[in-house]
Amino acid sequence: MAPHFAHVWLQVITSLSTSVAVNAILQFYMNMKGYMTEHRPLFKLLAFKLIVGLVLLEKIIFLILTGTKVLKPSASMTYIDVMMGLPTMVICVQMVPLSVLVLFAYSTKPYEVSNSARTFRPQEYQAVESDCDERTLMSGFQKRYQGGRWGLRAWLVYLNPLELFRDVKSAYDLIHSARAVQKAHAKVQVQEGEMARYMSYDSGNGA
Repeated sequence: MAPHFAHVWLQVITSLSTSVAVNAILQFYMNMKGYMTEHRPLFKLLAFKLIVGLVLLEKIIFLILTGTKVLKPSASMTYIDVMMGLPTMVICVQMVPLSVLVLFAYSTKPYEVSNSARTFRPQEYQAVESDCDERTLMSGFQKRYQGGRWGLRAWLVYLNPLELFRDVKSAYDLIHSARAVQKAHAKVQVQEGEMARYMSYDSGNGA
C-alpha cells in the first residue's frame, strides 16, 4: 500500500488491460476472418499488435531489471536515463523496421480515388448473412474525397468524442450479430442431428 509501489500497480493494470484488449481483438478476428479475407486482416493485426506486444514485453523486462537492481543509476546513466531514456530509445529504434511493415500492411491503394471515369467502388458493409455482391460497378461519381475543403469536415468528425462511442457501439453490435448467427446455425445443426437420429430410429423399428 506504500506510494513507492504505485508504479508497480500501474504497470500491472496497464499490462492486464492491454492483454484483455488484445484478446478481444483476436476473438473478433476469429469470428469475422471469413468476411475480411480480401483485406488481409491477419497481416494488419500482426503489423499493429506486434508493436503493442513488443512494447508491453519491454516494459515488463525493464520493470524486472530495475526492480532487481540489475539496471540502476551509475556514473554514466542517471535515474531518468534508466527509467525513461533507455526504454524509450529501444522503442524508437525498433519502430523503424516495424513502421516499414505497417506501411505495407496498411496500404492506401484501396482507398485512393481513381482517375478513370468508370471504376469499382465498394458498397457499404452488409450484414454477414447477406447474399448481395460485395462490389458494384459505378460511373460518373465525384472524383474527390468527402472530407470537405482542406479536409476540415473529416477533422471535425475525427475530433468528435461521440464518434468513439459510436464506433464502440457499432463494434459491439457487429460482434453480437455474429454470435447470434453462430448460435442460430448451431441450433439448426442440433435440430437436424436430432431429426436424423429420429428418422434412423423409425426406419430401424419399421425394418
